[in-house]
Amino acid sequence: CGSAATRDESFCFENSRAKLKPRPWVIDDVDLFVRTMRRTGDDAESKRYRKVLMFCDNSGPDFCLGVLPFARQLLKTGRASSVVIAANSLPALNDMTHDDIVTLLP
Repeated sequence: CGSAATRDESFCFENSRAKLKPRPWVIDDVDLFVRTMRRTGDDAESKRYRKVLMFCDNSGPDFCLGVLPFARQLLKTGRASSVVIAANSLPALNDMTHDDIVTLLP
């Protein structure tokens, strides 16, 4: 925390992670999701998605460290044939917009 990239220590990754409530959450499908993503073979659960639609909300680190790596991983592992990243046309507070995505992803 407190690197040159983070001016305010309250917004660093370690502080945010420390505030997470422990698992299990009210809705907790993380283990099922991980098992499904790691599965190989011809069974129905291992088949890839034709298209994944990801709606990105927050800008900055959420987009660069969350949405983009996840989209790349889906494509790299063959779990998705294509990934569509969607966003609002106008921001509300720190929202990512369509124009932001077009600027960042040529």
